[in-house]
Amino acid sequence: MSAINSEKQGLLANGTWDESTIRPKAEVLAEARAKGQKIHVGALMVIVSIKGYEKSPAEWSIKARIVFRGDAVRDEDSQAAVFDELAASAPTSLGGLNLVIAFGLLDGHTCSTSDCIKAYVQSFLDSSCPTYVLLPAELVPDYARHMHQPVAPLIGSLYGHPLASARITFQIFCQLILVAMNWKNSQVASIFLL
Repeated sequence: MSAINSEKQGLLANGTWDESTIRPKAEVLAEARAKGQKIHVGALMVIVSIKGYEKSPAEWSIKARIVFRGDAVRDEDSQAAVFDELAASAPTSLGGLNLVIAFGLLDGHTCSTSDCIKAYVQSFLDSSCPTYVLLPAELVPDYARHMHQPVAPLIGSLYGHPLASARITFQIFCQLILVAMNWKNSQVASIFLL
């Protein structure tokens, strides 16, 4: 449970969901229908694994990841949720990576790349619909344990949410930092030069 609690506390500290406003799912759905408001309700899932399982047990490390079940999101009428425009970032990232590698292969050049730590959870969830997450038992705080199907508002992007990789909030944030550090936009998507 310590790995799960550590992951949960990190996400809460980042403002990923609002634990202070947990309500029963039925109440949230009834309110949305009464107001004619479009909402999405999904579930969180906890994945626990042993990092270094191929090594001796003394070298094992228990890791937990909390993800959004993007495969089972419903709207206020329990219909399959329809999301805003989706855009995958992988082609842009792969194109940028190939450009960096090509530059690094030139005589006298080197290159390095780095992945952003927990990139998905560093931006707000930019959705046209308020999104709520059904909390599994191990994530429900003591004060809400009596509730049937407790849900909390999802505020930040989370692994598994269909819009998490599609939003440019984090990309814009990174671009502002690079420009402030005198990097120049190369006019190729996501590529900056010093």
